[in-house]
Amino acid sequence: ITDSMSLRTNSITGAIPTQLGKLTAMTGAFWFYNNAISSTVPTELRLLSKVTSLRIDHNKLHGKIPTQIGRMTKLSLLHLQNNSLCEDIPDQVATLSSSNPEQFSDKSNWNIDTGQGCPRRGS
Repeated sequence: ITDSMSLRTNSITGAIPTQLGKLTAMTGAFWFYNNAISSTVPTELRLLSKVTSLRIDHNKLHGKIPTQIGRMTKLSLLHLQNNSLCEDIPDQVATLSSSNPEQFSDKSNWNIDTGQGCPRRGS
């Protein structure tokens, strides 16, 4: 069992495999950044509750940021920028940064999309 997984800058395409949520003993970094992943963010990532660093930035991720990411309470670093994620940052995710705000990427750079395919509040 590994404590971290780094698959950065490998030209990975497709989706983040949901089976990665089974790596529940992982306690370090989960880095899938700077690839060409073009899927939604899998809710199964919430099962990586001991992970301290999540970087899935610089991909082609789309859709909503899952509220379940808020269950990753050990996170001290979260990078989501340079994707096409939908506009609302769930409260469960936004409150993660309050414990260690300097380690979270600037939410203004998360490239939150306001275009079609993104549900609106109250919709």
